[in-house]
Amino acid sequence: MEKPVELDTQWLGRLLKKHYKDEEPADIIKVDVESAVPKGENYTSIVMRVKMNIVTHSGCKKTFSLIVKSAKTSKEAAEALKGFSVFRNETKMFITMLKQMEALMEEFGDKRDTLWATLYGYEPYSIMVLEDLKEKNFALIDRTGWQDLDHSLLVLRSLGRYHAMTKILIGRGLIDDSDKGHYFAGLNTPVKSGLFNGAIHMLSKALINKLGSWPAGWEDIGKRIQKQKDVLCNTLEELYINDDKKFEVLNHGDVWSSNMMFKKMEYTNIPVAVKF
Repeated sequence: MEKPVELDTQWLGRLLKKHYKDEEPADIIKVDVESAVPKGENYTSIVMRVKMNIVTHSGCKKTFSLIVKSAKTSKEAAEALKGFSVFRNETKMFITMLKQMEALMEEFGDKRDTLWATLYGYEPYSIMVLEDLKEKNFALIDRTGWQDLDHSLLVLRSLGRYHAMTKILIGRGLIDDSDKGHYFAGLNTPVKSGLFNGAIHMLSKALINKLGSWPAGWEDIGKRIQKQKDVLCNTLEELYINDDKKFEVLNHGDVWSSNMMFKKMEYTNIPVAVKF
């Protein structure tokens, strides 16, 4: 039997250190800043893409891209988001919960990609700097269109994976009552009431007047929704009150197309990965 080669693990360690050191930025040559999302795609923050031409320690020239997300500071935005602590909650998710989920994946040898972008740094609680998923061929989809079956199944399975990890963390006491909040839809606030009433009103108008992609045939449903608007809002609020601990997870809370990016198999429309 052939004798196994004795490996110098110290040498291997030095190779790894050199590799990662060589890839580190040594100097920034040029910086360009642009909006990262089309107008109307993000309501709670300002999202910018920062492209940098850099030179690494090994002398290679590379282009690197970052996403800089900052809280909206206008008076109107501050008033609308008052009481939600949206930016604070999102930042804390990245620096605590998602880090614990990454440790959980490592513990169980889960080598799949994470379901979220990497956070490079932040200023509490006004700025976050994230990896640019576009650099890894992730892209947004049209929020005004429907997700097909392949996209929908991938989202639901990924959401199940996300919620399953939070269930383990809750069971271990790593997510406790101090980490829990109340989803805004389950709270009786003026902003929530205005948002839900407005959404239901616009939906009924679209059905009645055949706006957007709604075809004829839904007019009667639209009229019925309009008449029951207040009842629907109250019922939606009640649906979020659930004391069954069996279903208790740390909820994502805002899974809609504008908050997802998909990577697709090359030359197809088949999604192979999603991040939200």
